[in-house]
Amino acid sequence: MLVYDYMENGSLDKRVFECEESQILSFKDRIRVLKDVASGVLYLHEGWESRVLHRDIKASNVLLDKDMNGRLGDFGLARMHGHDKVGSTTRVVGTVGYLAPEVIRTGRASAQTDVFGFGVLILEVLCGRRPMEEGKPHLIDWLWELMRKGELVLALDEKIKEQRRIG
Repeated sequence: MLVYDYMENGSLDKRVFECEESQILSFKDRIRVLKDVASGVLYLHEGWESRVLHRDIKASNVLLDKDMNGRLGDFGLARMHGHDKVGSTTRVVGTVGYLAPEVIRTGRASAQTDVFGFGVLILEVLCGRRPMEEGKPHLIDWLWELMRKGELVLALDEKIKEQRRIG
């Protein structure tokens, strides 16, 4: 059983995509929250007697406390196994857009597939764009194209750019 403190600032998802302009997280705060999540993922993978694979790392599963510290939540798809063992599940679970290609191909989750999902989370939070949006190329494809053109700086969330102009 997991018991959380009351997370009065909701989810990271809400503070990046669905709130008033004055409540949108700054670049600095986004980086701090991502570091909090990275620490949590490291603990799940290496810091305990068993390895825990979260299998659903995404912005809506990152909760923000009263001080805007990020905590990874929603362990509904998580699985625990020994550090020297390979995860034994063979069913694809997780959220489309965050799944590593090998999970889709084999159904097997690993610490590396959690890290892939965390990487997508980083891109999502810094770009202010969900991994999959109707009528738009997938986030990773869009970023690859910008990188190919040498225009990766254009991927930064416009809301962050606007905060920098105002501040």
